[in-house]
Amino acid sequence: MKGLYSHPNRIITKNSIVLSSNKLKAVRLYLELLETMTPEVVDNLRELVDVYAEADKWFLKNNKGGPDPSEWNNVKNSSEYLNPGYIHLKEAISDWARKFNLLGEVEFYQSHGLTSLYFFYTDCKEEERKTRLQEYMNFADQLNVPLEALRTSKEFRNSWPYEEKLVLADNLFNDDELDNIELSKSYYQSSKHHQSFFNKVFPFAFTPGGILQNYEGMKDFFELVIRNVHNLSAENTFMKEPPLYSGKAWDPRSETWEEFEMFINSAFKEYKKFYRERSELFLKERGYVKEAGKRNNDHFKWLLHYQVQKWTARKIADYYSHINETISEDTVYKGLKSAAQLVFIETREKVK
Repeated sequence: MKGLYSHPNRIITKNSIVLSSNKLKAVRLYLELLETMTPEVVDNLRELVDVYAEADKWFLKNNKGGPDPSEWNNVKNSSEYLNPGYIHLKEAISDWARKFNLLGEVEFYQSHGLTSLYFFYTDCKEEERKTRLQEYMNFADQLNVPLEALRTSKEFRNSWPYEEKLVLADNLFNDDELDNIELSKSYYQSSKHHQSFFNKVFPFAFTPGGILQNYEGMKDFFELVIRNVHNLSAENTFMKEPPLYSGKAWDPRSETWEEFEMFINSAFKEYKKFYRERSELFLKERGYVKEAGKRNNDHFKWLLHYQVQKWTARKIADYYSHINETISEDTVYKGLKSAAQLVFIETREKVK
């Protein structure tokens, strides 16, 4: 939502709740709105805990060591002949997603809903409650704080023993490693350099030359600077000979500080331009696209009204219009559809 670059084929692993950082914020915002504006979404999911318990009981009796019911792919593929004990759970999760129009090309909400239900079910087990309570008591002693202080803290309030809450937004996971590995392969033909990729390949190495050239000349010069820094870092060697370029130094015998500073400021402005273009071009050449700039958070609220509460675009426009600003139905449609693309939702008219 900040105009960041992402690769459309590495945004999400199908049916997974693990998101790359560029998608995480948008999805988390939408889930938070679902929890606060339409709590019935969470309430209905929580009512399925007995259905999950039924599937888990079947798993422990008939399929222990095989695919368990906590993963959507295992449940989704169940049939009369394959993990039949999961069929009821599959139907219940699918009905929940359909009821609130949490549908899309990738079955993200079925997967995320099931995982959130699994976490809640596990937290509510008596042995789990006793174990967590003891851990929290030990932790409170280590911190020298009352146990109540932990109970009311954000970190523990959803999983506090005997007061567990089923939540959605806090059950997201972030992992950019796959993307970093693919980037490393595209540059090194190897995945072993994927850690801190941009720090290694594109360090911000500003060393202006003695003469302020035109922009193309400066691009060539700074390219040489970066390559030298990168090569030295990669080889882990110390410079024994001067590099192939020479930097600009201030010689107080020949120019004033003001003159030198004027040159440096101008060169720095040009370098920043080159550095940005170079990094963006690198990603574009590898299939990355730039997402839209900062999005109005109201667009996610419009999507929720439209999808979950089944408001019309006209009703949404009227509700959000005021004396100083009139919002049109067309604006609402465009806003909620753009938000839907960010959070893996197909709007209602596409899934009827």
